[in-house]
Amino acid sequence: MEGKVNATYRFLHDRVQQAAYSLISSDQKAETHWRIGCRLWQSGAENQNDKLFDLVNQLNLGQAVIPDLKQIYALAQLNLRAARQAQQSAAYGAATLYCKTGLLLLPSQAWETQYDLIYGLALPRCRRGIPEW
Repeated sequence: MEGKVNATYRFLHDRVQQAAYSLISSDQKAETHWRIGCRLWQSGAENQNDKLFDLVNQLNLGQAVIPDLKQIYALAQLNLRAARQAQQSAAYGAATLYCKTGLLLLPSQAWETQYDLIYGLALPRCRRGIPEW
């Protein structure tokens, strides 16, 4: 019998999950998070408000293996959307973290071509008067 097998695994206890996770190398963790995030992205998670944070968190954890600049800009844009959604829920700490992550993803010359994105990511910090990240 040939075909696709859909396997689902669930750890019975958080400590077992943490122990298994600690055995994975940093490079493999980043790759795994990036692949999980890409699958969520392909499934349309960015269009589901309740899945946006899961998507962005997975991709952020995998940012070390982002293959190209186009995807870096797309992830920065997703961080901006997550920041706005967090801010609407009065989760200002999370909003700040998403803005910071989005800004740190971008190359230093990005303001020349991605001004609106950088402005959107920096604006909440300016409004709240946060001197340092």
